[in-house]
Amino acid sequence: MSNIKFQQINSDELIPITNQVIKIQSMAFLYSVFNDHNIGIYVYDVFDKDTNGDGKLTYEDLKSIYISKHDGSDFKRILPQQQEVSQWKEMTTNKKLYFKSIEDADNNGEFDKKDKTHYFYLDLSIPNSKVVEYYPI
Repeated sequence: MSNIKFQQINSDELIPITNQVIKIQSMAFLYSVFNDHNIGIYVYDVFDKDTNGDGKLTYEDLKSIYISKHDGSDFKRILPQQQEVSQWKEMTTNKKLYFKSIEDADNNGEFDKKDKTHYFYLDLSIPNSKVVEYYPI
């Protein structure tokens, strides 16, 4: 998907989620967080930068992670630049989104043993909360 438009209740207006040129690989509504805590959040896997220099956004570029509120507002990237998200999971017990990324630490354009793995979480219960890096190992 190149972009997504949201329609507000009682309105015919369609509002694009962003004006940036991006490719959305997938989007997921966090139903368990909504059902348990009444917090509506979408998580998106997005290609937002031509990181391999071929002039186009494809699955060969680094994949990032974005979130937005249930109505598409506050769409924002939550992963630092030059990192690729490798997995994410929401935890309803503590209302947090956990995700893991890989950084091309040696800047050789490939992911190998010399690169660094990062672990983050975002507290979904706090509006505008900051992403926190943690070190589980």
